Amino acid sequence: MTRYNDKFLPTPAEQRLIEQLVNPENMGKTITEICSKAGVVRDVYYDALKKEGFYEFLNKTIIECIKSRIGDVLNACFKYATNNAKNTADRRMLLEMAGMYKETKVVENKNTDNLNDYSEDDLKEALDKLKIIKMSKNGDNLTEQIPIQ
Repeated sequence: MTRYNDKFLPTPAEQRLIEQLVNPENMGKTITEICSKAGVVRDVYYDALKKEGFYEFLNKTIIECIKSRIGDVLNACFKYATNNAKNTADRRMLLEMAGMYKETKVVENKNTDNLNDYSEDDLKEALDKLKIIKMSKNGDNLTEQIPIQ
């Protein structure tokens, strides 16, 4: 039996319930159905919810379950990626995990203003305004100006 903290140590009935709660086959089932599969009455579930440390224990058990099955998930992704030409998401994910692919985005500037049309003084003035805005957002003293070089 796994113990994650000193706050909660499940009883045998609670342990059977937790095993059913983390079982992916029980997703979408009612508490009544899950309790029935665990061989416990619903009161075991509701009493466990009231116990300090139950949620932490349940969440850590779920994470441990997921981690223990990650190999199966990756194998399924690999199988799907190699057998389904139309969907590229699995291939992209596997290549990203292997460090062989990194998504890049092209950003197109649709601004028609040309910076060459502005004088150096205009650009310095705009930069000063941006620095003042940044300083005010950071809560800096606005009386201290940063000299432009």
